[in-house]
Amino acid sequence: MTEMTKNETRLWEMLCEACGAFEGEEDSVKEEHADLIARMDALIEEMRPVREYLFDVKMFAAIRVKAKSKDEAIALIEGINANTANLGAWPNGDPIICEISTMEDSSGGKGMTVVEVDGVAV
Repeated sequence: MTEMTKNETRLWEMLCEACGAFEGEEDSVKEEHADLIARMDALIEEMRPVREYLFDVKMFAAIRVKAKSKDEAIALIEGINANTANLGAWPNGDPIICEISTMEDSSGGKGMTVVEVDGVAV
């Protein structure tokens, strides 16, 4: 994450103030300075610091596991707790990485239900 210096922060604030100064002006003044306002808006957006946000998102997943028994399959799934998973890519191409863990259901169980065995619904 990039931090802005004091000078960059002040410049950003000044651009915001200058751009805001046109808000009360008549349309003819805004039109006359439209290019300047557009460039200032672009600079403001370019200088806006990129921040990283962490969300706790509840997701549902169906995981196909090859194992010799149901208990072995459950143990394999339980072993993925606190691992990371790649969920594809953001529009800019950066990978979507998340930390995964299994959850307990309301009865205290692991929240896993077998829905299919060898391609046959159970």
